[in-house]
Amino acid sequence: MTPNTQASPNSNAAPLDRAKQLAATLLSERGEASGALVARELHQVLRILDGSDRHGFQRYLASEFQPDTAALRAAAGTLSCRHQR
Repeated sequence: MTPNTQASPNSNAAPLDRAKQLAATLLSERGEASGALVARELHQVLRILDGSDRHGFQRYLASEFQPDTAALRAAAGTLSCRHQR
């Protein structure tokens, strides 16, 4: 899964925007230590969101973090072939 938009983290952004940026960064990071730091900061930002912004963040996740359908189909095809052997 990858976000459809990439944003660089900006600590001056509004909390909802900051949460979106951190979520995108978290999925793009490869290092375990840096990912843990980003996840910790995302958790802190999510805790201060009001109900409306939490709903906005959930909508963001649902709309922007979609799986790659081509990769899913390829993986399903590979799995299906293995089970037919």
